[in-house]
Amino acid sequence: MLEDIIEQKLIELPGDPDEGLPIRESVRDRLLRQRRAVAMGERGEPFEVVVQRLGLG
Repeated sequence: MLEDIIEQKLIELPGDPDEGLPIRESVRDRLLRQRRAVAMGERGEPFEVVVQRLGLG
């Protein structure tokens, strides 16, 4: 949840230069597949693991 909040704030700060532009269906489909994979734990790393690996915590 924290990762989502941080990501959203980072997008909001400078704005999205691509906002409002069309997105190809193939790109949209790939992004949706990646989102599902992350939600199911098949991709990505927990925030705590990244912090530890990078020595930030």
